[in-house]
Amino acid sequence: GVRRRWVLAGAGLAVVLAATVGVVAWPDGGGDGPPRVPEPFAGTWRGQVSESDGYRARPVSVTLALPEGQDSGTLTGSRCAGSLLLDALDGDRMTLRITTGPCANGTVLATLGGGGLDFELRGGGSATGHGVLRR
Repeated sequence: GVRRRWVLAGAGLAVVLAATVGVVAWPDGGGDGPPRVPEPFAGTWRGQVSESDGYRARPVSVTLALPEGQDSGTLTGSRCAGSLLLDALDGDRMTLRITTGPCANGTVLATLGGGGLDFELRGGGSATGHGVLRR
């Protein structure tokens, strides 16, 4: 009857929508998902960073924790301490977005080299920092 046709029509529409959403969400046949912290970057990095508020620089001891396989990390000891989200990974360079704390929406650029991690803080506004961290 009429009810059976509506049920079949609804089921058909659900299949078409599911197929369409699948094609839109994964046009290449599958998504890689967000970037993850690879082994060379993974670990707890520490070091002296020269931080500036735009007026004067001061040395601070920072810790950057990047758990392997995760898409996030934490920054402590900095004027921009907070949670980090991995935004981009390009070879030996990683870009992390600061998601909490006084510098939310700022970035940390981390570049592997010379046995350490070159750390560059762009805290938004006038907060900046630079140093080399080691595991």
